[in-house]
Amino acid sequence: MRRLHRPLLWASGLGLALAGASIPWIKSLEIRNLQTSSTWILTLEGGERFVLLYEHSMYGGEVRENYRVAGPGMIVESVETMYPEIAEYYGFDGRGPVYPVGRGLSEMSLKVRASSGSQIIRGAYSVDLARIGSPGQTVRLRPTTISLLQWVGLNLMGAKRAPEMPN
Repeated sequence: MRRLHRPLLWASGLGLALAGASIPWIKSLEIRNLQTSSTWILTLEGGERFVLLYEHSMYGGEVRENYRVAGPGMIVESVETMYPEIAEYYGFDGRGPVYPVGRGLSEMSLKVRASSGSQIIRGAYSVDLARIGSPGQTVRLRPTTISLLQWVGLNLMGAKRAPEMPN
């Protein structure tokens, strides 16, 4: 009787493997609060780009960091600021407001601030990091590729979509 079950197990395993190969993959940005282990998934559409927008802590001016997901990592394409002192602080030469960077990162960690927080922007959709963690907590951003099956599993296990910003 056991010998009859083995071919069924092999056939079932092969069928699951073939089905898994045909599942669509979704480029995403994993936003994980390292203190609470809560995870948010922000799907990336429209060229797989996103922006980190924040107020510089020393000079108080707005800074936009433009990122593009490339393979398992991300590339800081450029930094935008209208404040020359911020550009000088970061070591940029030349005239702004856009400064090309081209540096690759596998992930990045950010502290959640109590004051006007950092935002992650994808198109018209934005997520304020203050809604993801409390001031002082660390949030990690990491590009990832998940299958539709993983997306469903993460939602069932308690992973969240990035919270909507109020109007």
